[in-house]
Amino acid sequence: MQLATPLPLSPEPSTDNESAREVKLKQYQLENLSRQARRVPGPVILAAAVVAFIAWDFVPSWFAIGWGMVVAAAVFVRAGYSRRPLSMTSESIQKRLHHMVLLSLLNGSVAGIGSAYLFTQLPADRQTLLTMIVVGWTAGAVSANAAYARAFFAYTLVLLTPLAIVWALQGTQGIGIAALLMLFLAIESGFVSDNQRVFRQSFSIRYENEQLIEQLERQRQEILHEKDRAETANLAKSRFLAAASHDIRQPLHTIGLYSAALSLRKTDERSQELARQISLAVGSLASLLDSLLDISKLDAAAVVPEVATFELGALTARLMDEVGPVANEKGLALSDRVAPDLFVHTDAMLLERIVRNLLDNAVKYTPRGSVALRAFSRGGMVIVEVADTGIGIPPKEQCRIYEEFYQLGNSARDRSQGLGLGLAIVHRLAKLLDITLTLKSQEGAGSTFALSLPLAPRPRIPRSTQVPAEFADAASMQGLRVLVIDDEISIRTGMQALLESWGLHVTLAWDTTSSLALAQQGMDLVIADYRLRDSETGLDVIRSLRRQHGTLAAMVISGDTAPERIHELKEENIRLLHKPVAQTALRQAIVEVVGGA
Repeated sequence: MQLATPLPLSPEPSTDNESAREVKLKQYQLENLSRQARRVPGPVILAAAVVAFIAWDFVPSWFAIGWGMVVAAAVFVRAGYSRRPLSMTSESIQKRLHHMVLLSLLNGSVAGIGSAYLFTQLPADRQTLLTMIVVGWTAGAVSANAAYARAFFAYTLVLLTPLAIVWALQGTQGIGIAALLMLFLAIESGFVSDNQRVFRQSFSIRYENEQLIEQLERQRQEILHEKDRAETANLAKSRFLAAASHDIRQPLHTIGLYSAALSLRKTDERSQELARQISLAVGSLASLLDSLLDISKLDAAAVVPEVATFELGALTARLMDEVGPVANEKGLALSDRVAPDLFVHTDAMLLERIVRNLLDNAVKYTPRGSVALRAFSRGGMVIVEVADTGIGIPPKEQCRIYEEFYQLGNSARDRSQGLGLGLAIVHRLAKLLDITLTLKSQEGAGSTFALSLPLAPRPRIPRSTQVPAEFADAASMQGLRVLVIDDEISIRTGMQALLESWGLHVTLAWDTTSSLALAQQGMDLVIADYRLRDSETGLDVIRSLRRQHGTLAAMVISGDTAPERIHELKEENIRLLHKPVAQTALRQAIVEVVGGA
């Protein structure tokens, strides 16, 4: 029987209503008893051989050898029985324990009765020696049967009692020795009882530990299950948002194009105001979509940083130019103190997104006073701080500001104060880039957010991010020939109206065939939607055009925000813009793409 394997955590309940604890105790006792049964054949056979040797000259040799063989056979039968397979039920365990006690009784009877007979055939000195050997034999049974006292009593009583009887039959002196043997047996019984009590206590500790481990494992499995469910739900949410965003962005993009074109026409003030309000509404919804998608992509680990070494000053200068008009409109003093020659090694676009969000928040929540952007080196680190003199953040609220849609002091959900996603995105991006983000704030006394990232050595060849001079002015777009490819006529005509208002020559196409035919007229730029009809994509069309006309400046406008789409277009050197596209972003992209072609 192989009891070395782990015991079942949930043993079957016994028919006599034994508790699971008692069943487990019997399993533990049987395991220990069986293990000892496999260890004792050697010592027992050696003891029997010594006894046979002592009596060799006084009994027939066949008896001494035969008795020794019977003793060996008995211990081997018990050891072999302990190895038999066992069904771990209460009935099977109890039955096996009962059989082990009977086998112990058989072993003790063979050894004890044989020893007593040999004793009667020996002279006095040999009788004393045999007695000492049998007493030692009996003492060995204490450790071998400590787990189950019944097995000990079944073995030692029939091992030692016959010898005590033959001693008692020898007269007064023999009676005294017999009494000492029984006293010795009583003392050993006390030891065994104490050992069994210790054994039970040890079992109780082991059982409780196993139950605790089982409980912890169940809790761990439940936590893992909940974690898997949360991750699955999060990925499903991300996939849903990515899929739904395309369908939502299409009409938003169309509305944006028409409102932008309308705002450039000479109309009355009321129409101009309506166009402006439409643009604001589209921009607000587009901002919400972008933020939600950013959150979902960050949670789904779909954003992969593109790390490079760059100077921090160019990034901060660009951000100050962006936020300057808004700060001036609110009457805020805007300042930047950025040390020169600060180079960092991280993702420039994601770091820019972090600092932009912090600056936007500072301006929104500072009714008067100042907003400052500082950057300096300290101890091999670059510290970027955005400080304001705004409303500040109470200590009890500081742990919540990175939650989605949480806004301090905006219970009315005024959209002009943002959507409550900026700091949630900042927190996730900082974690993604391994940037330490800290906050110092006091209610009514402003806030300071600090970013800490390693200072990088100056690169040998700094990367230029400036647009070529001939395209730096938007007026340089005048006369550009643009091929617009989209399968929806409303988007084609809306794009045409906007681009022509900027002085571009626009040709409209809807698939590869029409694009190849119209491209014969010549073109400077291709702007294509990603998803076209009949499973065709804008990327397919651009590839066909480039095979026919060589390198072409190209842009793809899509509502598909999947990470693989970004990598796919980047490998083809195609700029990707997500719908809806603001006219300023579209104008800048055209200048950069054509200028870099």
